Amino acid sequence: LMADTVACICQEMGYAFMSTTAHPTYGGYRDRSPFWVALKSSRRDRGGGQCSTWSHLWLGAVSPDGSQDPQRAELLRARVRLEGSLTATLPLPGASASSSAPPQSSQDC
Repeated sequence: LMADTVACICQEMGYAFMSTTAHPTYGGYRDRSPFWVALKSSRRDRGGGQCSTWSHLWLGAVSPDGSQDPQRAELLRARVRLEGSLTATLPLPGASASSSAPPQSSQDC
């Protein structure tokens, strides 16, 4: 839940979010989750007796074509609950201090 929330917040701020873990429970969750997509580097053998790593990119409720998937958006709203506007108080990537206030958060990461 924490990784989903942090990823959702980052996406809401206009950033992409990628996560890599060596923990099989976290990697397995993201493999099964509709909110994450495995990268080609996922389940990479590190050699030397070290455990494999899982690498995923956060999709949230956004489909590859940029549209919102209504079913995933509903699942995400039930899982991650953000109140207020994150973007109203934090600068967006590339925004200057003099730029106008960003739009309210849609909460549908």
